[in-house]
Amino acid sequence: MVQDGLSQIKPIIQDVHDCILYVKQSETRAIMFSEIVQMLQLPKRKLILDCKTRWNSTYQMLTLAIQYRDVFPMLVQLDNNFTFAPLDEDWEKLKKVCEILEAFNSATNVILGSEYPTSNLFLQEIVDIKELLDDKCSDDDDFIRLMVGKMKEKFDKYWGECNFVMAIAAVLDPRMKMRMLQLAYPQMYPAEEAQGKIDEVQATLYEIYEQYAVKTQPANSEPPVEISKVQRDNVQRSKRTSSWFFQFFRTTETVQHEKSELDRYLEENVMGRG
Repeated sequence: MVQDGLSQIKPIIQDVHDCILYVKQSETRAIMFSEIVQMLQLPKRKLILDCKTRWNSTYQMLTLAIQYRDVFPMLVQLDNNFTFAPLDEDWEKLKKVCEILEAFNSATNVILGSEYPTSNLFLQEIVDIKELLDDKCSDDDDFIRLMVGKMKEKFDKYWGECNFVMAIAAVLDPRMKMRMLQLAYPQMYPAEEAQGKIDEVQATLYEIYEQYAVKTQPANSEPPVEISKVQRDNVQRSKRTSSWFFQFFRTTETVQHEKSELDRYLEENVMGRG
């Protein structure tokens, strides 16, 4: 998705890459660059080159280069061999692109930047990205609208394939439960679809739980009986004893549905965030 966006500014990215490479290839140029940075009273940081197969390294290269956008024009004046600094309008494009990529970089850090499972946090990051893409689809800049349009097309495709996994992981976070879906889905889907999607996730969650309950049930215990089956059996027996209505009434009064662990979990208040 990000690579689709970056492809829209590929020539500008290449210019920035070449500028940084030019500076880093010579100690004299690096010293000259550092002196300009000091003169402009900018924070001194080491320039980095991107790995073209890793978009987040390109993002890091660009965000750092943007901080030094005023340095490169001065380097042009001091070094006759340096003639390919990006134009002002190119820097503006880079700045807008990096503002968009910041959300993707944040999500990547949450997903890959920890040694422990963080799947319960994925949905929050995805909602942030969805809101950003939706907002930028109506941006005043034609360039941004074109770039985001391609990204959103791919986002919508892959979101449909993985939403259940992320949604269930979020529900299983005791700090979120169904509240997260109730907040997130109206932002992800049209109003008329949101509740239906929430119901689908809850139905899937109960289906998974039922499979778990069967596997973890003690060997000497009786399998759970559905209320509907109890009622049906009692109605059949009622033909030999009394009216079906009386028997059905007695069944509904005496047979109580025991709440499952999942029922109790979902009904409890969410856990406070530490």
